[in-house]
Amino acid sequence: MKEETEVKEAAIPNTFQTEPKKDERFRPADVRHYVDDLLTTTLKTARYNAAEAPLLARELSKLISQTLVQFPEVGYPYNPPKEQSSSSAVPSSAVAGVAQYGAEHPTTGRGFPRYKHIVQVTIGEVKDQGMRVASRSLWDPKVDSCVSCHFQNNSLFCVAMVFGIYFE
Repeated sequence: MKEETEVKEAAIPNTFQTEPKKDERFRPADVRHYVDDLLTTTLKTARYNAAEAPLLARELSKLISQTLVQFPEVGYPYNPPKEQSSSSAVPSSAVAGVAQYGAEHPTTGRGFPRYKHIVQVTIGEVKDQGMRVASRSLWDPKVDSCVSCHFQNNSLFCVAMVFGIYFE
């Protein structure tokens, strides 16, 4: 009997490129600026809710990940929030606030080509406790990077970590 071997095409053709081009590098300062703005805008009035926290963490990480795919080439354009009119709706929950933020701050760009993005968001209740969030990874310090942002109000804390790992 003959065994049939199936040849699969590579999802990304090998370019033998071991480093990103200068304008395609992961920019931690711009990503940090975006994530800080996102956390501050969406969580400033949020109250901790144990049932809603996992969904909120998932929505935040999904929005950050989707934004990184189309991140602007030049840098994160900071547009200060406009004065809210009396007719503008205030989101009913923090999860709705994340969706509203994503709609109000669209990004169009080519992101960071050949980078894999890993986003981890941790949300917890503030109750006079301490907490450390850590991670480990094997990477090339010349091309890979990470960003860690935190936010805290009277009710909750949020730690968002974004890793940009170059895919050779």
